[in-house]
Amino acid sequence: MIGMVVYPETFSENGKSICSGLLEKQLDQRLGFKNGACDEIGAHPFSGIHWRRLDAGHPTAATKRLHVRSTLSRPMKFPVQGVDLGTA
Repeated sequence: MIGMVVYPETFSENGKSICSGLLEKQLDQRLGFKNGACDEIGAHPFSGIHWRRLDAGHPTAATKRLHVRSTLSRPMKFPVQGVDLGTA
């Protein structure tokens, strides 16, 4: 990560929170690594997902429609400043 991460206004608070948690530099504080378990990720913004049903092959039907046609028709840049995905 390079400097402070700046999220676009369109990012939800849940989106900012999960990205910040996954980008945490300290491994023991990073979302998914606290207490040696990844339960936090499943409980974060995905709390409405029935993980056991999904794992058993019975996904819950989507309740909201997502209109992405106009978004998919134009090139996308990574919308979070301060994150360089080009270097390993």
